[in-house]
Amino acid sequence: MGARCFFLSFCGWSNLKSNDTHPSDLENGGGDNDKLKLPAFREYKLDQLRAATGGFSVENIVSEHGEKAPNVVYKGKLEDDDRLIAVKRFNKSAWPDTRQFLDEAKAVGQLRSQRLANLLGCCCEGNERLLVAEFMPHDTLSKHLFHWESQPLKWEMRLRVALRDGKSYSTNLAFTPPEYMRTGRVIAESIVYSFGTILLDLLSGKHIPPSHALDLIKGKNFQMLTDSCLEGHFSNDDGTELVRIASRCLQYEPRERPNAKSVVAALTPLQKQTDILEKIGYSGDEGVTDEAQEALGDAMQAQVISPDWSTALYLQAAALFTLGMDNDARETLKDGVSLDSETK
Repeated sequence: MGARCFFLSFCGWSNLKSNDTHPSDLENGGGDNDKLKLPAFREYKLDQLRAATGGFSVENIVSEHGEKAPNVVYKGKLEDDDRLIAVKRFNKSAWPDTRQFLDEAKAVGQLRSQRLANLLGCCCEGNERLLVAEFMPHDTLSKHLFHWESQPLKWEMRLRVALRDGKSYSTNLAFTPPEYMRTGRVIAESIVYSFGTILLDLLSGKHIPPSHALDLIKGKNFQMLTDSCLEGHFSNDDGTELVRIASRCLQYEPRERPNAKSVVAALTPLQKQTDILEKIGYSGDEGVTDEAQEALGDAMQAQVISPDWSTALYLQAAALFTLGMDNDARETLKDGVSLDSETK
């Protein structure tokens, strides 16, 4: 499998899609290109991607990472089809072997799923190593957790995301499991390990390396593991239990980790049996603010909580139209109509 984890983590799982997808769907393609209206995987010219990102402009930077494989992700638009894309730019030191880079990219590029930001292509010219994927207009879990300082995800919502993620295996390999470093293979227990890192993200609101997190847990330094925005919003028992579950998932030896079923069983009691929409202030139209950007955020959070609620998609479409993002709005509107037809 080589370093395929990096490609899959770039594609990422979308927690905002409604249909659950099992990992086996990815191996089978998860749906064809025609159904998803995606072009075939291709190699791009560096000049094409430079033009698409405004010369790799700092204004188009979406994220920067330096662990394992230093990279910068840019938002861009292709000139030939006006498609919004995300371009992940590595330096050569991250991928010195050109053939390995191309082989890994092409392998992941064959995977197609409605729950993936699908890999569209790559570029390998000179010292440049770039990946091209669909741009996710609805943002990601990390955007909600790490960049919404003014409106961070509430505790109930984080639990809902954790429980849904555990049930659907919709987890990427954010931190490399120890056994992958030893063998180059991902096993079922590797997904449990990765899910443990997601639990830490949800609890802390930031990326904490698993080894450091385990040290904090052993030292009972739970305050360092808890997002300050959550203060007073959950009981100490709930927080301690979530830390305990995460620490079990992050054990070094795969055989010492719980299976997915037992993790979900442990999380379920933490999920409050109340109407979560009511808790975040949704009562008719009162929860949607006058500002389009805030309304879009409200609708996105509502879809995380209730992915089968088509109204959340219609609210997103309305906000996107107001923001001038007509193409995204039309696609979101289609998603809402499609969801309605599936649930009738």
